[in-house]
Formats: sequence, C-alpha cells, structure tokens
Amino acid sequence: MYSQEYGDNDASFNRILQLLRTKLGWAEPAKAGDATFISTVCPRCGKKKLSVNVRSGTYKCWKECGRGKLSDLLSGMSFDLVRGGGSKPEHDSGLPQRFISPGVVEAFTSLPQEHHAIQYILRRGFNPAYMEAVYNAGYCGEGEVFARGRYSTSDTLLFPMKMNGKMIAWQSRLLYDPDKLSQEECYEHGMVDDPEDGKLMRFPKYFTMPGYRKGTFFFGFDQARQSEVVVVAEGVFDVLGVGQCAVATLGKGVHDIQVAGLAANWKLAILLLDPDAQKENAELQQRLAQKGMRSVAVTLANDMDAGETPQELIWEQINEACIKQGIDLLTYKIVV
Repeated sequence: MYSQEYGDNDASFNRILQLLRTKLGWAEPAKAGDATFISTVCPRCGKKKLSVNVRSGTYKCWKECGRGKLSDLLSGMSFDLVRGGGSKPEHDSGLPQRFISPGVVEAFTSLPQEHHAIQYILRRGFNPAYMEAVYNAGYCGEGEVFARGRYSTSDTLLFPMKMNGKMIAWQSRLLYDPDKLSQEECYEHGMVDDPEDGKLMRFPKYFTMPGYRKGTFFFGFDQARQSEVVVVAEGVFDVLGVGQCAVATLGKGVHDIQVAGLAANWKLAILLLDPDAQKENAELQQRLAQKGMRSVAVTLANDMDAGETPQELIWEQINEACIKQGIDLLTYKIVV
C-alpha cells in the first residue's frame, strides 16, 4: 500500500508526479522489477538520478548525494544528505570541495506550533512557514558533532545555501545563548572541555559547514537573483528582515569572489552591513565602483540590525538613501 500521507491510488501517484515536475523541472515514471518509481532531478547534483518511491514515501539519489523522506523533498527540505557526494566545483570558485551533512533536518511545517524552534522564530518576529517555503530553512533535531566536539548541529535552525538550485553549504544557528548557560547546562548540550587547557569550549551561536570558506558565497543567492537590486547584509536573519532581494555575506569581510559575483548578477547594490561595519561598507563601495557597479551604503537608525528592524522601516531608510544619491528604486525590478 502507498503510505497514508499520499493515499493508495493512481491519482495520488500522478499528483506526486506533477508536483515533482513543477518543483524540479522533470519527472517520469520508471519501472524496477514489479515496482513503479518516479525518476526525477536530484536537487544536489542536478542529474536525473533521483528515484522516488511513492509507496514508501522516500527518495534516493543514485549518485550518492543522499536520501530522505518524500514529504521533505516536496516541502523543500531535501538536504538530509550523506557525507561527500556531488560534483566538484570549478577550480578557484571558493566553493567547498564536498558537501557534509548537518544531520536530519525537519520541515518547520512538520513541527507542532508549541515546538521551541517554532516559538523562537515567532518571538523574533518571523514566519516559519515563509522561511521554509522561500529559503528551505528547517530544524535539525538529530545533528552531527563537528570540530572535535566544538560544535553540534543538534537542536539548531538550519539555513541551506544554494547556487542555481544546487546545495553548496549550510549555516546553523543555536536556539539558545551559550554564554548564558551554566557550566552544567553546557555539558547537557554536549559541550566539552578543551583537551589542551581543560577549559569549557562553549559553542558559537552560528556555525557554517566545514570546508566552506566564509566570504566566498552568499546566503539567499538564488532568491535575490529574481531582482535587479541586491541588498548586501551580514547574517541570515538580516536577509529575512529585508526580503528576497537580500543576500548575506555571513561576516563583515567580503571576498573578491563575492565582489565579482555582485557586479556580475545585479545592477545596483544596497550595502546594509551591520552598524559597526561602516568602514567595511565604504571599502566595499570602492571595490564595487572599480567593477563598474553602482552602490549605496545604508546605516539603519538607532544602530539597529536589519534582523531587528521592521521591514517597512528598513525600506523607508533604503529609499531615502537612494533618493539622496539620485536613484529611483521604482525603475528597478525588486522582489521583496
């Protein structure tokens, strides 16, 4: 029988087939012995090597990119992937040489409303369903341990980074402040002592996939490509605050590869790095000008981050800064 989620009939199979065609661009029925599967495109490697078993509600990539639940694939949470796999990036692209799984990632829409991850997002003024639908963000309950015990992705928010639909890397965010925990609570969360000096190693709030060099790619790249204007911010919550035309550098420093990417993909850049990064804003403006790209630096009022400011106020201040530079944002295509 088909899984209860999809029903036990041909109509259900055809519905899943059409959903996969809409989501991934290509999908066709395939036979393997007496069983009927759906062959479709793997979101990781881009090859027509993903096999979907509607009966069991699972999928698997035959290039060993990974496997997982069909419900997660359809909701966008298609990155419960095995270590390694996928094709290597171009030489000197700055992209990681292999993908490393963060663990098992669950869709926000599969969690109950009272779940602490959902409540955390709501307290910050964001919409979990929107984060899932637009950015494929999710909750990692069963994570992995990295950097010899210096970080665990268990009980974190997971933000995937994609380029042209392919998974490049991810960043995770703790659902608590490690600096406010007692030593006993830290141990309960899996933190360990430094083997060299015996001091407790508290997890950082954010952790980026090992092998990814910060400053060489953007979070939100695919979404921002829909716009002619790009807003350059530092963190993932800044991007959520601004809208789909924003990208996150994941730090104050901006690599030459990122500068080249901005100039190659957008007509105008709004520089919205954090309030303490005015020097970096000015330097980035100069570097973009050398590439022939116009930009406007914006510092939000009251030294607020974009992730803490209502979207309407963010855009009011962006528009004011552009008007002072003689720029009419209405002449550009902007998706927010």
